[in-house]
Amino acid sequence: MVQRKFEEEISSVISKYRKEITGRGPIDTISKVIGHTIYVKLNVAYSLHEKNLYKVVKNYNGLEEVCELYAHDFRGLIDGILTDFGFSIHVDHVLIYPDIDHDYIYCLIVLKKNLEKELIKNLGTS
Repeated sequence: MVQRKFEEEISSVISKYRKEITGRGPIDTISKVIGHTIYVKLNVAYSLHEKNLYKVVKNYNGLEEVCELYAHDFRGLIDGILTDFGFSIHVDHVLIYPDIDHDYIYCLIVLKKNLEKELIKNLGTS
């Protein structure tokens, strides 16, 4: 129950962030906690303008820089959620991969501690 609520909060916050950046939220967002990682998959409907922009940025080897900017923001968002849920766990690294051809964004958030164990521990105490 706690894990599901946590995953739903991650999906909600990431969806709101996407909407702030592009003006449109994702069609669907799925988040899963697995050990030290949080996996997030956003099903988005890239506009033709977004697709073209990503392709130009990618051609000039700037896609990694754009993803790093988003990763920096994600780090703060996820650390905030972890704090709100009362965990003393922090983000170690964030990887973001926009799959423009299939209308997805994949995010892998690596944590400094095993969140899944903490969620299970909280389940036993609640």
